[in-house]
Amino acid sequence: MFERICKKFCLWLGFIAITLLFAVVTLRAHKNVTDEDTLLHIRTGQYIAQNGVPTKEVFSFSIAGQPWIDHQWLWQVIVYTIYKIFGGQGIVALQTFIALTIYIILLFFGYRKDRILLVVGLLFMGMLVDPVRTLIRPDIVSLWFSLVEISILWLFLKKSWSIYLLFILQVLWVNIHGFFIFGPIFVFLIWLAESVKRFIPLPYDWNSAGRLSDDEYHRLLKIGAVLLAACFINPQFINGFLYPLKIIVGDPNESKFMFSYIGELHRPVPNHKILNPHIHPYYKMLIIFSSVGFILNWRRIDLRVFVLWLFFLCFSWGASRNLLFFPPAAYLSIIQNLSHIKLGDIMPMARGKFTLKHTILMGLLVGLIFWISSKGKEMMASQNFDYEAGRFQNAYGQLSTQKYPRNAQKFLTEYNIQGNFFNTLGVGHYLISQNYPNIRVFIDGRTEVYGAEFFKTYQKILEEGDWDAFQQQVDKLSITGIFVSLFSKPIPTKFLQEIYTSPEWQLVYLDYDAIIFLKDIPANKEAISRLKVDLSRWTTKSADSKLLRYPESARIYYNRAVALNNFGFYEKAAGELDEALMIYPTDIQAITLKAKIFQNTGRAAEALDLFELASRYTPNSIQLMMETAFVYESISDYDNMILLSQKMIHQAPKDPRGYFVLSKAFTRKAQYPESYAALEKVYQLDLNAEKILTAVDVLDNQKAYSWTKKACDLVLAKTENVGKICHELDRIHETERAGR
Repeated sequence: MFERICKKFCLWLGFIAITLLFAVVTLRAHKNVTDEDTLLHIRTGQYIAQNGVPTKEVFSFSIAGQPWIDHQWLWQVIVYTIYKIFGGQGIVALQTFIALTIYIILLFFGYRKDRILLVVGLLFMGMLVDPVRTLIRPDIVSLWFSLVEISILWLFLKKSWSIYLLFILQVLWVNIHGFFIFGPIFVFLIWLAESVKRFIPLPYDWNSAGRLSDDEYHRLLKIGAVLLAACFINPQFINGFLYPLKIIVGDPNESKFMFSYIGELHRPVPNHKILNPHIHPYYKMLIIFSSVGFILNWRRIDLRVFVLWLFFLCFSWGASRNLLFFPPAAYLSIIQNLSHIKLGDIMPMARGKFTLKHTILMGLLVGLIFWISSKGKEMMASQNFDYEAGRFQNAYGQLSTQKYPRNAQKFLTEYNIQGNFFNTLGVGHYLISQNYPNIRVFIDGRTEVYGAEFFKTYQKILEEGDWDAFQQQVDKLSITGIFVSLFSKPIPTKFLQEIYTSPEWQLVYLDYDAIIFLKDIPANKEAISRLKVDLSRWTTKSADSKLLRYPESARIYYNRAVALNNFGFYEKAAGELDEALMIYPTDIQAITLKAKIFQNTGRAAEALDLFELASRYTPNSIQLMMETAFVYESISDYDNMILLSQKMIHQAPKDPRGYFVLSKAFTRKAQYPESYAALEKVYQLDLNAEKILTAVDVLDNQKAYSWTKKACDLVLAKTENVGKICHELDRIHETERAGR
């Protein structure tokens, strides 16, 4: 009687856990769609509905007319059609449908009454691996296709209809996303594993574990041929089929640059952070658990399972954007391996003691329920601050543009401003979605369309502030406007000042979200005369009671202060920061920016007071210590500069910034051997080469030429982009050697 009650209670707890899991999956899938790709897909779908599938670039003026293989065209048409009929809520509903279908398939594969704890725990852990990219985008649709095709290959290979269904799925997939190549790859990997089982003697039961019948093996070859044929059914035929292959085996140098530049292409776990528990902990745990599954099942390893698991592990390890593909593979491999293992074989204590065993199981199920519930509660409390409305808004159930410069975009629309706009990367998709064809962008997030060389040009302009490179693009491409989002990376001050002081460009918009310039040409004359902004007459608006309620609204004033500071209007920027600090008195960013403004305007004592205030809130900030040290440098207090650098080194011995400050302090005190020793440490710890050049400049100013040359050699070993001083010294050195 007692045993039956325990079993039923465990079963009910399991059903509660499954219900909560799907409730949390549904809740997360209902989160606002904010991904910029979705906005571009809707606009592209509209373009396709009106004009057909494009074969050449149409949205950007910088690469207009270049070949464009739009491998996602069918997905874009689907998303646009749903948006047109149902609006943003339809997009969220599609997102929810895809997410639920994926989890239903996975639950179907693993469900058994005696392993609900394992199944639900693994599925929930997998959901936490990558909570961002599992929202609506073609990647998640490729995951859906992967699971469906693997399911058919695994469960229904004997059925004659499987070939026809897989063909239809593959035709859809090849027109939805570039990962369609996975279909034939899956078949090849399974065929390879089966061939090894057939023709190579393996240890233990590896030759027989999960082995296909001869009919299934030959059907697999037919399916592979059918899937390959299906890959050619796309608007661009052979080019469409070759597209993902060209991306995979493209120019290594180009790939290397793109991988270094684009965050989502970085490896999720760098080598030096493998043991860091805060970097993708659930991903690492799934790698460990799934590896242990193979170890426990070492006598009956199914090579099909192993090669697919290894494929998805390598794929996910290569780039952060691929993380979402590993959890299902890990889950399926664990389920498959543990299905051949009895708990009593690995845990002798589990053979008896029914009461203890079920008590532990009930405790674990209750813990799992509380874990899922707590995460769900966190999600339900999620809200997004809407800067335009000046309040928090619900984070679920709509297509949201809150993270984009909406006011600036509406400004372009309201005043019917048109032209070729140089823009920051993160806003390209948004401008295309809202202002095409009136506005054509310089760049957007379609990295494969633009290519590495183009991105290098963009980087040179907006990250290095190369004014000459920008002027070349203006002349070459007839750029008529500039749109700089203040929600993006900081823009080099020198570059912004060059634009503002140039008679060719006129500032027409500055607010918390963006800066807009128009080129002074006849087409823009009227708009400039109506909208030109004179920063010398800038006045700060006092925060109203609504803004004072939310500390987040301080960002409105802070962003404007950043822009004004970049343009050299320090007092105007300080006025904006005063309002920001009234709203949010402990805002470290606002305090430190105001301190830097005081430093730039010769008010070192006030700057030090503000840095001291900021350090009370963040006493361990290395960056804050470095900024404070530079204030000491500006007032020639090199002893305090050294003391602060020593504190930085003690606190973070592997951070190069402490040694960088120490090097500059010793240089100022003419202690050149000590300065160079510290600079060598900076080099070893890999500080940005441009930072090292500032120390080189100090050495040169103090006429320590021999030490300047040695420091330049360090920079030359690190980068080809050397400063003027190093370049001149190198030229003199070459001349002297030629003379000898």
